[in-house]
Amino acid sequence: MRPGGRVLRLGGLSGLTERLIPQWNPPSPANAGREQPQHQRSSIKSLLGWPPEQVVRETAWLDGLRGVAAFLVMTYHLHLLLFYGLSLEAPYGANVQNKYNEAAGPEIVRELWRLPIMRIWMCSGPVQVSIFFVLSGLVLSWSPMESIRTGKQEKLVASLSSAIFRRWFRLYLPCFAVALWHFLGLRIGLQTDASRERLDGFWAQLWDFLAASERDQFNSLHDYDWTMWTIPFEYSGSLLVFVICLAASRTMTYWKRALLILTVATYACLRAEWAFWLFATGVLLSNYIRHNGGFEALSRTQGRQSTVAWSVAMICSLLLVGYPSTGDEYDRPGYEWMTSVIPSNWMPIEEGARLWWCWAGILFVISASHLRFVRKVFELSFPRYLGRVSYMLYLTHRSVLAVVCKPLKKVLFAASGRGRFLDYGKDRGTLHHDVTTLCVYVVIFMIIVPLAIVVAHACEVLIDRPSVRFAKRIDEWIVQDRGPEQGSSGQSGAAMSDEAVPLTADIELTETSEEVKDRDRPGLV
Repeated sequence: MRPGGRVLRLGGLSGLTERLIPQWNPPSPANAGREQPQHQRSSIKSLLGWPPEQVVRETAWLDGLRGVAAFLVMTYHLHLLLFYGLSLEAPYGANVQNKYNEAAGPEIVRELWRLPIMRIWMCSGPVQVSIFFVLSGLVLSWSPMESIRTGKQEKLVASLSSAIFRRWFRLYLPCFAVALWHFLGLRIGLQTDASRERLDGFWAQLWDFLAASERDQFNSLHDYDWTMWTIPFEYSGSLLVFVICLAASRTMTYWKRALLILTVATYACLRAEWAFWLFATGVLLSNYIRHNGGFEALSRTQGRQSTVAWSVAMICSLLLVGYPSTGDEYDRPGYEWMTSVIPSNWMPIEEGARLWWCWAGILFVISASHLRFVRKVFELSFPRYLGRVSYMLYLTHRSVLAVVCKPLKKVLFAASGRGRFLDYGKDRGTLHHDVTTLCVYVVIFMIIVPLAIVVAHACEVLIDRPSVRFAKRIDEWIVQDRGPEQGSSGQSGAAMSDEAVPLTADIELTETSEEVKDRDRPGLV
């Protein structure tokens, strides 16, 4: 470090130090009282990316919703690790039989967090995937739908061409980097979530890793990091969105365009193609909102009765978010009747629960699109910050749970008299047990969650952003490599600047160059 207090930059490390290492300049005596708080804020922002810029775009709430959804996936997996996972989703009043303590017999669970809506904090992870996919369909089609409405066919084709080309790189390069960490962790003996065994030779292990990375519709799980099971669905759903936009590109009439998209969504629903249903519904919602002038115009023009109706729809979605999956360890009082109305072709998909989880995600996003007060919550700084790191938070949080949380859990459980599960101590049913459970949970939560967010931010800087830039530069190189008859002034359809990284981490907006310039102006998100 130089005498002035500024971090010494070494060649290619300058960009890394600017993003990860706090830059510190000691204030002069004349302005010490005025400058220090600003430098403190700058240090925090350079280290954590916090706080994000002030919100301007009306679509910024989508970033926040995406971030909160990723956060709830992380907490869900944390709760599965700490509590008795086989009965975590049991609703209030359910009879639960602990397989690890069958001699005790079944018991009725009455924890308050198991009540409807309150249970969202503990066990709503499966529904967040539905929200991810609806958001993907909405955001990926946001710019194309505007091009279709305004008749800008050439711009639409360029945008879709670029988006299709870059989508694989944008989704799978970060996945490969994170899965490679699990591969290396398995080789050096670190505790990871890889379900593969450690092989004797490095090359044999590498071949096993490459084989595990090859997935198809019959096997979406990645055995080195099974959290990535959603990514093949994300990729195929993204391609469906682009195909729908292309198919609708000549349809200038709103209702005809809506009918076309609705037909695709309905067919996917009837066929129990749940991921395609969610993506197509997102496109349908994008078309509807664009036609009505945007989110703000939608809320501004609706009457009081419509606001009440959408508020009721929001409450219904929150009730469905807590829909418990079926299990042999517990019954589901208040939910059993819902299984009887599930179509037979949906039953093989998580015993029909996925249908209700899809409806929960669809209802939530649609109702939030009409309710300004809900969108304002997701426009707050912290949700939008989570939106920026959400993709890497989703991909890396299980690494933090495996490397840090499992050893920490072992120590704290032993100190508090717990066995395998935090909610099953020897003094279960007493006030002492409940207080101890809460204290241990809070300690683990306050250590693991901030650490997971810091890791996600670092990976967003070191993995996610470079992946986006790499895809963009490859795309530009392909487009600019033209023959003499075409000229040499080609442009990528995305036209994204190096620093124009989408806030919503695994959803990339197919933007025009004008939109990127607007967003890169000072003070804009």
